[in-house]
Amino acid sequence: ETLAACVDRELREETGYALRSDLGEAALSPLPQAGFSSTGLTDETVHVVFAQVQKAHDAQPEPGEFIEPFELAIEDVPRFLSTNETPIGTRAQLVLEAFARRR
Repeated sequence: ETLAACVDRELREETGYALRSDLGEAALSPLPQAGFSSTGLTDETVHVVFAQVQKAHDAQPEPGEFIEPFELAIEDVPRFLSTNETPIGTRAQLVLEAFARRR
């Protein structure tokens, strides 16, 4: 499975969004290399990607996956970070912090 196919599949399943079909390969912009989720403890890696998406259907997560998709405009990220009380994953936190610091 290609990275694009994996991203599209996971987006559709967990969020109901899909890669924008009109952009082709330009819809996906991965970081240059995957990162280890826990260096030294496992060989599992995580690929962080930025994607241009479009709504495809409702989310269809697997049983046991507790994912609540929501939309957030880039200009609202600083406010979200300063007021959010719901725990979010470290990788998501880091990406949001990077967007918040872009000025």
